[in-house]
Amino acid sequence: MQVAFDALLPLGDHVPAAVLDAAVPGVVWDSAETGGMALESGDEAAVRALWATHGPVQGPDPTQPVPGTYPETAVVRVTANRYERDPEARRACIAHRGSSCAACGFSFELAYGELGKDFIDVHHVVPAAQLGGGYQLDPLTDLVPLCVNCHAMAHHGVNTPRTQAELRQIMATAGYLRGTTVAPEEIEAQRVAREILGK
Repeated sequence: MQVAFDALLPLGDHVPAAVLDAAVPGVVWDSAETGGMALESGDEAAVRALWATHGPVQGPDPTQPVPGTYPETAVVRVTANRYERDPEARRACIAHRGSSCAACGFSFELAYGELGKDFIDVHHVVPAAQLGGGYQLDPLTDLVPLCVNCHAMAHHGVNTPRTQAELRQIMATAGYLRGTTVAPEEIEAQRVAREILGK
């Protein structure tokens, strides 16, 4: 009998030899020589049952549509303007301001190592669409590095993007401090303190 399995279990999650011994006695399961060994045809059902209970959790059938997905007829074509960016201006901005987010301080390089080195969105303080064709961009004053989350929040729901100072204020009001999250109890204590101080 040959049994082909479609997955390997991570080290530590393997089926213990004692469980294999109990299901299929007479086989030395904890030997280095067990790879590729032949089993009796009557043992197939026991091995398959063990794999069903001790093997990886089966996910949804990949051939079936995921519940809640849209049919192909629900696709809508959207046209948008894309403004070409100057890679030299981006490099100058990062060289001047660094590659950490100017609003929250997140660093892709610290979080992801070499993969995240110099990875950061560069945000136009004034949107490129509003600058006009003859505007001479100053990468040191007109551009600022923002992580993708802060960049999205800078533009979310407004015509004029929020500044990094506004983003920091919004995060501080919500209880976020650079590199940490403040507990709800601490936010309440801050509110009570402001109330006591009349602010």
